[in-house]
Amino acid sequence: MVKNKIIREMIAQIDDFCRRRKLESYFVGGFLRDLLLDREINDIDVVIKIIKKTESVGEIAREFSNKTKGSLVPLDEKNDVYRVVYSGGLYLDFSRMRGQNIKEDLSIRDFTINAIALPVADSFHIFSAGKDIIDYGGGKSDLKSKKIKMVNKEVFDEDPLRLLRAYRLSAVLGFKIENLTKKLIKQKSFLINKVAGERIRDEFFKILEIDESYQYIFSLGEIGLLTEIFPEIDIMKNAVDCYYHQQGLWEHSLETLNSLEEIFLKLSVLFPQNYSQLIKYLEKKVTDNIKRKSVLKIGAIFHDIGKPATLKIIDGKVRFLGHEAEGFKLAKRLLQRLKISNKMIKIVEKIILHHMRPGNLASASQLTDRAISRFFTELGEEGVGVLLVSLADHYSYRKVKIKRNEMKKQLMITSEMLGSFYQRRKKFLPRPFLKGDDLMRIFGLSEGPQIGKLLKLIVEAQVEGEIKTKKKAIDYVKNFIEKKH
Repeated sequence: MVKNKIIREMIAQIDDFCRRRKLESYFVGGFLRDLLLDREINDIDVVIKIIKKTESVGEIAREFSNKTKGSLVPLDEKNDVYRVVYSGGLYLDFSRMRGQNIKEDLSIRDFTINAIALPVADSFHIFSAGKDIIDYGGGKSDLKSKKIKMVNKEVFDEDPLRLLRAYRLSAVLGFKIENLTKKLIKQKSFLINKVAGERIRDEFFKILEIDESYQYIFSLGEIGLLTEIFPEIDIMKNAVDCYYHQQGLWEHSLETLNSLEEIFLKLSVLFPQNYSQLIKYLEKKVTDNIKRKSVLKIGAIFHDIGKPATLKIIDGKVRFLGHEAEGFKLAKRLLQRLKISNKMIKIVEKIILHHMRPGNLASASQLTDRAISRFFTELGEEGVGVLLVSLADHYSYRKVKIKRNEMKKQLMITSEMLGSFYQRRKKFLPRPFLKGDDLMRIFGLSEGPQIGKLLKLIVEAQVEGEIKTKKKAIDYVKNFIEKKH
């Protein structure tokens, strides 16, 4: 987030630069929208009309970048769109004006609240409640009525990502999507398949980023857009029988997401002793733009996706044996389509593969230190996420079956395990005395699954206090290998 003082200084620099270069230029789009809404700003959008054939936005952006000590990043060289990035999170996007004038440019933007402009030359009015804002489509009126409205009926054909962006803006701004716009999104939802996975990922995770994303994910499912992005959801929607929720597995999955978000909002009440550590864990960024809490939400949505494929009736009872492994296989495929990072996929893997474990621990006669140690030794810090998603999984049944004692015990076990983890974190996550390279060098082993298994055994033994030195670790592995042979 960038304070207004920094924005004012940057606006002044842009104004001075454009005047010296005699450029016809305009502040546009999301920058002006957020300014009128009095939202924090960290990006500025500028459109430039190119008249001379010898000029390009790229050259102009490079010159401005050099003058202001920014870093130039080409966003779309074909359409002449460039970004200048500054330390502190501020960035400035320069783009070529589309059409002959600013009216034509605004007429082919996405939504009315983004189809507004202000001449850079009039920037001294920029903080005066929208004075001199150019608005041909009623964007300022729609901002006041908190409405997302398409500029024209061709907006989704021109860029199908706008189908999802409408819901992202609705979620982030708290606006409602106008009925005709929503109707057209439903009709055109199939077009989202033309969009690159990484562009869909960025918009989708911005929705998950808000505290109460459940209602928007639910709406995306209702309108059919979510199924176009994740066709696997049809498997869950059609699996109605054998599930407690009226609409089956998909409703259960959404209720798990809803419950997880409720848990996030009540952390200080549910886990007062570990509140600050949990907030730090959830708010930590897994990638440059995506926080861990959003990754846990993905895990919540797809934690049971493997159930339909593994459903069997054994001794008259419904069973889903192996649904965790099958579920991750399906989830990994859909996440890879969105170009999700391997680091994020590994977190989702742990959630899906192990979301049943906390429930199994709660149903045991006693929760032992050894069981807690094994859990966190194997899952590391992501065991925290597994616990929270598992708790949400149990809470999702509140509306369809009341088992207050079971839920109370699950909360108690979760609280105990979280407390144990944060009290003994260094013990649970020790630095191993031996690395994979050491095992291959000392014991002549080849790279493969065996190395990972041995490293896991070493860490477990360290946690249990069986290994306290590197020499003991070498002896431990030697004995293990000899017993195997």
